[in-house]
Amino acid sequence: MSRERVAPGKACGAALLIALAAPLPAFAATPPADPKAEARTLYLAAEAAFAEKKYDEAGELYRRANDAYADPIFVFDIAQCHRLAGRAEAAIAGYEEYLRISPDAPNRADVEKLLADLRAAGAAAETGGGAGAAPGSRKAAPRAPGGGGGLVVPGLALAAVGGVALGISIYTGARVAAANRVLAANAYGTVDDFVAADAAARRGRAYAAATIALVASGAVLVVGGGALLAAQLASGGGLAGASAAVVPARGGAALVLAGPLPRWLP
Repeated sequence: MSRERVAPGKACGAALLIALAAPLPAFAATPPADPKAEARTLYLAAEAAFAEKKYDEAGELYRRANDAYADPIFVFDIAQCHRLAGRAEAAIAGYEEYLRISPDAPNRADVEKLLADLRAAGAAAETGGGAGAAPGSRKAAPRAPGGGGGLVVPGLALAAVGGVALGISIYTGARVAAANRVLAANAYGTVDDFVAADAAARRGRAYAAATIALVASGAVLVVGGGALLAAQLASGGGLAGASAAVVPARGGAALVLAGPLPRWLP
């Protein structure tokens, strides 16, 4: 039995037609990542690492946040990490870069003082007059891009703790009412009734004292927090800069209360 031979050119043409006719594979459209949201997540994680004095980890997270969405606040924080980790030269370069890209920063005087201290420490180390340790504390001044919000976080924290205290006072107040009902029901009767009434009276007095203390302390804390927030508003800083978030931490998660975030952060 003979076979029909197909010319090589025809065979290639047929294969091409089949390939063109085949359905193209469907690729899921991946929405572009939101750089601002990514920067915010990295920023809050960096704040958590900074709070634990993990300056190398925090500096890397600030750098990644700056790569996602560039902002002078990240350059400043990276310089802070270098300084507190003892890398004076890298800190000097970071502070100089921060002042270059943010010449009108409201904390410029503080940063310039840090630069002067770092340079003096380096000069002393070169002449044998000191170890050249990086001076200063965690943050130099109100963060320039955030618009100033130093009273926001303590104000919110005080108000939150006060709110919790007031919430607990509702429970203790309910226990006082329950004890009074038991006392009223057993005020007259047998010896056992008197024993129950006496126990209810003791519980009622204890819960009443706790309720008074909780209400008083909760009210003071709420008023204090409100006063701090009012002072922040009066200073013109606004409240939008504050942020709270739960970020991953060793062994679980951590609640981070961050100071003023850059205004563009969601």
